Amino acid sequence: MYSTSSLPLKYVCWIMAAFGIVLFGKGLYEMMKESRMERKPVPDKVHDEILEYDIEGLKKASNSLLKKNVIKLTQENIDEMEMVLVKGPRDYVHNVNLPLQWKLGDDGKIRYSNFSVMALYFGKEDLYIYTSIFNMRNGTAKFQHTYECPYQQIQFVGFQDRVTETVDQKNKSVKQNLQFFIINTGSGENDELAIPVQVYDIQMKLNGTFDISDAETALKLIQKKLEGVDNN
Repeated sequence: MYSTSSLPLKYVCWIMAAFGIVLFGKGLYEMMKESRMERKPVPDKVHDEILEYDIEGLKKASNSLLKKNVIKLTQENIDEMEMVLVKGPRDYVHNVNLPLQWKLGDDGKIRYSNFSVMALYFGKEDLYIYTSIFNMRNGTAKFQHTYECPYQQIQFVGFQDRVTETVDQKNKSVKQNLQFFIINTGSGENDELAIPVQVYDIQMKLNGTFDISDAETALKLIQKKLEGVDNN
């Protein structure tokens, strides 16, 4: 409205309009360029190397956060404790542009980009636990929590098959047949830690298997600790 009566303002408006057109054209070009890109699956070796690097980072993060949050660890040396990191596929993502991706490896093992984490540190009388949700595609850990769990309070540890119903990013109801690794200390909702370690639907679809060896190792170590617990 004012550009018609002010020559300098008219030039400013034209410059702003030209700048906007350039930005629009650049964005359109980048979108077309990305749509034409050839997307190739990451080789197993590359995926496993990235995963190993990320796991080491999660171990350091869990160690640091437990030291910060658990007062008892000022007396016990967490660096000398036996430690197992359990992970399993997780379809939740904080970034909708980086959803969970599946890949069947040449070895028949199913690999995935987003996963739940449960890092377990075995103290003398207590189990120290770190949990989070991790996205390999941008290296981000979200919802980091720490727990201190006396062995004497553990009522159940093991695997359970469950059917869950969730809503996907398109707001559609999705049922999943899952196997969970569970640590339970009571009957309350907040007395259980559980992470999915196998998705049976994906296993059948891809005709592959999930590596749950870390969860099996964690189960054996906890059971061994429970054998020496006096429940009286």
